[in-house]
Amino acid sequence: RPESRQNPFKPAVRIRNQVIVELMLATGLRRGEVLKLKLGHLPQGPKDTLTVERAPDEKGDSRRNEPAVKTREREIPIPKALALALWRYVQKARKTGTHSYLFTSQRGGTPLDVSGLDGIFRCLVRRCFPELRGKLHPHNIRHTFNNRLIERARELGWSDSQLQKVQAYLNGWTEGSVMPEIYSTDGTQARQWY
Repeated sequence: RPESRQNPFKPAVRIRNQVIVELMLATGLRRGEVLKLKLGHLPQGPKDTLTVERAPDEKGDSRRNEPAVKTREREIPIPKALALALWRYVQKARKTGTHSYLFTSQRGGTPLDVSGLDGIFRCLVRRCFPELRGKLHPHNIRHTFNNRLIERARELGWSDSQLQKVQAYLNGWTEGSVMPEIYSTDGTQARQWY
């Protein structure tokens, strides 16, 4: 929580960092997908989904190492509370720049880069969770998302086929991909982080 006394971040980036972690937990987005999100990808009006778009070699991306979207384009439903938190971040805490990327650095409003996103997790580990050194990083959050999805599917009584189709779509994998099997069996390490 941004207002927590135990929050390890500078006040200027607390809201941004909170919504990044919440977004990753709620959607399973990869690091590059989070960094390539633009303001126009956010839910607005009756739209209750977040757009994930492939845009390799984008001319407007000023980052030295442009983040990559490795998965398929898709529309991901997100909870209303998360949509509101994202818009609150945009209106109150986002440092503006000459681009439309959602997450920005406090240094001049440039698009947040991979090292900045990784730094959020390094800071969390160093200052709050030293016992997770070498174990907590952005990709673990993707495993956590998939573990939660699997548990919810079981609660709802979904078949394996239903789960794999939903899991493939939400993660941006092609239908018939082996990735659902990998994420279904590799979840023990990530399960403990939520």
